Amino acid sequence: MTVDDELVLALTRHVAARSGAVLADDIAVSWLKIMRKFAPLIGPGSVLLMFGRSIENNVAAFGWLPVLALPMHADNAVERLRASLTKRKSAEILAAHRAILASFIDLMTTLIGARLTVQFLHAALPAASAGSTTEEKHA
Repeated sequence: MTVDDELVLALTRHVAARSGAVLADDIAVSWLKIMRKFAPLIGPGSVLLMFGRSIENNVAAFGWLPVLALPMHADNAVERLRASLTKRKSAEILAAHRAILASFIDLMTTLIGARLTVQFLHAALPAASAGSTTEEKHA
């Protein structure tokens, strides 16, 4: 398992026990937190672009993911994702969320570096990353 895989698992552990609409809602809240945490650093438009590209990168594997027509407000983009997730089985929802998050991490790491990406993700989802040592491994 790669360090990025460990990070994704650590950041999604808190929602893994959920199911259905509750899982989709929790994932939507997580994405809003992530977007709000990164917005002051790179700007809300850039965060939304990274989010949209992360979804785009996974449409081949999850054909039911929404197509986001940018420009779009973060709340609307996340709501479109949430709506598409609620129609799926829990295993599919979680797999798609992990894939989108992994793509987002890759894009953000390229843009701002691994250490800052990990720090901001842990700050955005502190309960999800409690007890994780991924930051030290990734840096």
